[in-house]
Amino acid sequence: MRFIYCRFLAAAALFAACLVLVGHAAWAQTSPGRPGGLAVNVWAGYLAESDVGSGQVAVASARARVSYAGFSFFYQRSAYYWDDQAGLPFGNGKDDPWETLQVASLGYRRGGKINQDWSWFGRLRVFSAFESEMDDSFGVGAMGGARYRINGQWSLMLGVAGRYHPVESLVLPMVGLSWNEHTPQGFSAQIGFPRSSLSYRFSKSLALHLKMIEFNQYTYRLADDSDVEPSGYVKVDDMIAGVQLDYSPMEHLSLEASLSYTINRTFTTYDDDGNNENEQDVDNAMGAMLRLVYRF
Repeated sequence: MRFIYCRFLAAAALFAACLVLVGHAAWAQTSPGRPGGLAVNVWAGYLAESDVGSGQVAVASARARVSYAGFSFFYQRSAYYWDDQAGLPFGNGKDDPWETLQVASLGYRRGGKINQDWSWFGRLRVFSAFESEMDDSFGVGAMGGARYRINGQWSLMLGVAGRYHPVESLVLPMVGLSWNEHTPQGFSAQIGFPRSSLSYRFSKSLALHLKMIEFNQYTYRLADDSDVEPSGYVKVDDMIAGVQLDYSPMEHLSLEASLSYTINRTFTTYDDDGNNENEQDVDNAMGAMLRLVYRF
């Protein structure tokens, strides 16, 4: 597993370097660091082996996002490594239920000031989450809301987020109370849904974050010849808490390293009509993530 993880880290680092070089050549005329300018994000992560039934699974993932002038393209590829397939609660008992799950999305975000105290934000994206075939895998997500600056230290965020998918659609409220959010040094905090955190900024270039809760969910369209559900779906749910260290060695570059503990994990399978729901619990697991961000 360590070898596999190292390969993912190396691949992500190489991909990041290529994107930075290509982006720099293509956008040499863009004013560096300006709002809405070109930004490249690359992640590599690993989630340790944990039990599913009497079998086990570990996950290594690589992600990339390129954004410019409010538009963004995101791609994620997660590789699953299984042990004791005969003990898994799904599949044929001998082959891996699935090997890789992928997400690709196009999005657009916009925001601005209403007046001195109020501002607004909005985001729309189209995504596909799939194993191999993309048919019947597309969904649409949207979110929007407003921020109110209570005073120099406190601000309130209210909004709503929604998602349409062939299997499951949802609408959720968003609420957050932030304290000392833009401090150049010292403590800051955010509490609310969908995330809460406590941070300490040592300097302009170094900060530590305690992420108390974060939600992660995707519903993937399985392969036509899947041993779990042919042309069906699997929903991957989890909640994440952890610590993250941010370091900016230069003006436009930042590096993030995090350790996480993932809880409340489930795999839920559906047939090709989105019916016959079958939910399986997955044990909690430790994880790690590295992220590189370059803003031109």
